[in-house]
Amino acid sequence: MRRGLRVGVTTPALVAALLLPSIALAGGLGAWSIVSKPLGSNSDAPGTLRDSKGDLHVLDVVSSGGKFSLYQSIVSPAGALLSDTRLTAPATSMSLDPQLIRTSSGYLAAVGANAGSCTGQVCVTLSANGVTGWSAPEPATTDATAANSSGLDAVFAKGKPVFAYAGVPPTSITYHAGLGGSDKVLASNDPGALISDVTLAVDKASGDVWAAWYQYHHGTGHAKDGYYAQQIYPSVGAQYKAPKSYEYGTTVDMNSPRLPLAAPSTGGVYLAYCEAYSSVSATTCGKFVLWRAGPGPATLTVPGTAAPNTPYAVDRVGLAAGPAGRLWVLWNWPNGSQYRAVRTNIAKTKFGALHSLALPKSASGSFGYALTGEGSPGRLDVVAEMQAGSAYYLWETQVLAGLSVTVAPGSWSNAHAGTVTVRVTDVGDPVAGARVTLHGKAAVTGSRGTAVFHFPKGFKTGAYGVVASRAQYSPGAGTMRVT
Repeated sequence: MRRGLRVGVTTPALVAALLLPSIALAGGLGAWSIVSKPLGSNSDAPGTLRDSKGDLHVLDVVSSGGKFSLYQSIVSPAGALLSDTRLTAPATSMSLDPQLIRTSSGYLAAVGANAGSCTGQVCVTLSANGVTGWSAPEPATTDATAANSSGLDAVFAKGKPVFAYAGVPPTSITYHAGLGGSDKVLASNDPGALISDVTLAVDKASGDVWAAWYQYHHGTGHAKDGYYAQQIYPSVGAQYKAPKSYEYGTTVDMNSPRLPLAAPSTGGVYLAYCEAYSSVSATTCGKFVLWRAGPGPATLTVPGTAAPNTPYAVDRVGLAAGPAGRLWVLWNWPNGSQYRAVRTNIAKTKFGALHSLALPKSASGSFGYALTGEGSPGRLDVVAEMQAGSAYYLWETQVLAGLSVTVAPGSWSNAHAGTVTVRVTDVGDPVAGARVTLHGKAAVTGSRGTAVFHFPKGFKTGAYGVVASRAQYSPGAGTMRVT
């Protein structure tokens, strides 16, 4: 749901925040680094994009003195902040959910704004390399309510940029393909409902654009409230409601201004959301599920999120595509004590190990709404909004999925020669190219994720450690025992 400006962050506070002594400039695995200027207002949904060099681009809006500017930070694969550059001159108004996309000719940054020649429309600035030479902001759409929109997003599909947002009043979705031309409107299935958190994804198999959104009534629940998904480009498809997103007379708002919507490389569009759970005191998040947008049910529950043991455990949620069709899920747990992340297998039928992300020591414990991730290389880059001193910043850290190691046989007798097969997997999927070491020997796994070791008769008894390693993974370990 759209949030307003943060109260109490003033220009003197922003100046003081710039003088904080302990702001890290290089993060990396397990470490947090600040990757933005003091924001001054909620960074509802920063845009993220991975370039061909592996650098992460982070797009955010910074407010100061009643003016708004679009900034881009670039973070290296090692987590170091390479640059933090203003892309637009201060503007009188700007939506807090910018997006950065790659087009056929370069990079496009989109935000609703009164800036340059834009008077409230979706405003775009272009760059050939995504780093320098950004153009003056120009309007890409016709409708002039995007600067105050309830959720704005952009993608590139079938040779065109596609934009969508809930305007003012937020009772329908405005969408637009290309630069220039006319807007189109996707009508609500309930004229009395409000729409927010409009988010787009491109199905990698078909190239079609899907929109997802949160729909609700103020004050009282309604049967048509909940989370929705629908294909909107190049043609409008059937509308689907996320199963059990309205239960017990209400829905659960995840406090995610850009919905956790992602498109894996193997096809389909997936949404993560809360199924409602009715407790004695309130209706809360019963369980956090992953749903392939369409007529089917939600099929996968995120580990550790099922009520009643952990009611309302899921808050500020992100979803990011990983390699080979996998998906990363990340969220705030519970209500600000830490962040958590977990990754699926390729088939998206089960999850791997749960990762708990300790908060940065210099963060004061107050959280904004922004939480997003980018996981295409395998490693997940997490971008979250947290307070340090008197101001709010975007912070970045990195997470690696782990390797699992199986040794067969796990134990063998040295009365005869031994042949040991080590299998390396990622949530059950074989991992090729992993380097396996065992008692000074080394081998690389093949397509089945296995490496074979041979030992002579009379090999010394004892327990021997097995270690598997591969780029974009944390190592896995096992044990071979010789009797």
